[in-house]
Amino acid sequence: FVASAVMTKPVYTGALQRGVGNITDVMYVVRPEFVTKSIGQSTPLAGLSNDITVTLQPSFHLLGSENVSITLSGLSGAVIPAGDVLLSSVGTYPGPSLFCTPGVAGGAGRATWVDSTTSIVLSLCDSAQLEAFTDHMFVFSV
Repeated sequence: FVASAVMTKPVYTGALQRGVGNITDVMYVVRPEFVTKSIGQSTPLAGLSNDITVTLQPSFHLLGSENVSITLSGLSGAVIPAGDVLLSSVGTYPGPSLFCTPGVAGGAGRATWVDSTTSIVLSLCDSAQLEAFTDHMFVFSV
């Protein structure tokens, strides 16, 4: 017979790890996901310039030093020249300056259009960090 005993979890008061606290709780799991992932357009009418607004909020820090890229797919019907896509700011939200075109000097604030898959690839700049639980917004035109 083993006597019952109260178990206590260790308390972690150190720095957040990738934007996540409570890391000593062995049963606490943070699912890597985008808490917020939304995309909207300025007009549904064909033949007009259309601003696409994107909002992303990860559940943990994403680090550019780890070659992070995010693909926005399913953009069929979008008319975008192959190559760089200019990203613009939305208010004071962080966003466009975090993304760079790989291998292009001065490529901050840009993404890459892939015509064959009708998608945009967002690559985090080497020194950038997409903060956990923070909205990151940007706009691009099609």
